[in-house]
Amino acid sequence: MKKLIFISILTFLLISCSKNKNPSKSPLLLDMPNLPTQDELKDSIKNLSSETGKIDLDLTKMSATMIYSEVFNMLIEPEYYLNKTIKISGLFNVFTNENTGENYFAILIPDATACCQQGIEFVWQGNHIFPEDYPQINEEITIIGQYKVDYTSDGLQYCYLAVSTLSALNN
Repeated sequence: MKKLIFISILTFLLISCSKNKNPSKSPLLLDMPNLPTQDELKDSIKNLSSETGKIDLDLTKMSATMIYSEVFNMLIEPEYYLNKTIKISGLFNVFTNENTGENYFAILIPDATACCQQGIEFVWQGNHIFPEDYPQINEEITIIGQYKVDYTSDGLQYCYLAVSTLSALNN
């Protein structure tokens, strides 16, 4: 039951298959549970070990179909990916909770036909200020981070990447 609730809630953040060109204005975000803020998530990963160079799962070397499938699996079985270092390339995007003004950062990965997207929220470690330190929306980026599971104040599972490295590909 928890997995079903988790999947339903994160579907908006992680799976997008619409023609909506402005996802930050989606009415679904208004009905989201009390998600942890970026600062709360950063506090929960303060003791994250430094980058050792070991990547457990490199999604940059997979086909679009495999990446799409792997990201979906990360939602279904988060415990398998917990604390694994993951490298992924995709499009940078920001979703804003209009009730709180909190920004949520994500990397979006289109499927092979480019009609649908899946994404993973990420929290960039360090003192980065949006928008100054972040790429432009829809800019292609590569991130490396550890897969984390946290819980909302409502007790629901919440998955994200604790990112240590973010680089824009067109720099």
